[in-house]
Amino acid sequence: GIEEVNIECAALIKDQFILGNRGNTGNPKNHIVITESDFWQRQYEVNISLSELELPSNSETFIGISELCYVAAHDLLLFTLSSEFTSNSFEDGAIGDSYIGWVNSISQKINQPHLQLAGMINLSKVAAEFKGEKIEGLCVEPGSGNEFIAHLISDDDQGQSKLFKLKIQID
Repeated sequence: GIEEVNIECAALIKDQFILGNRGNTGNPKNHIVITESDFWQRQYEVNISLSELELPSNSETFIGISELCYVAAHDLLLFTLSSEFTSNSFEDGAIGDSYIGWVNSISQKINQPHLQLAGMINLSKVAAEFKGEKIEGLCVEPGSGNEFIAHLISDDDQGQSKLFKLKIQID
């Protein structure tokens, strides 16, 4: 069900192993591949399913998945996404904006054929430092209550990488 394979990320949600397949302007669909956590030991026996990631339609450019992070304490799946102007899975293109998206109660929704983000934030609109940065890595550390700290890593069109640290609050 995936026309062009471009696996960008992976995460574990309880006993499920998920992979993020990034689309592009020539194949504008992002997919989540869902299988079992022991996939590597039983590759020919495990079930594999797909879920198409549905993004809010507030952008005129294609936005592709670049990272996944499961926050077990909140049953929350975080996504990093970015616009990059490329029509295939093997060439880099000009970097646009980067985003953080999320799905609440993910363990109850992961096996649906279409997975819709609960929300998505354009990081370039949050802080000017994100302009021209393609966020490609994300991990979290616990905070207090409904807050946590997100650590992000990016690269830009000049080959530079940057680290970012954000406080995120879940309502």
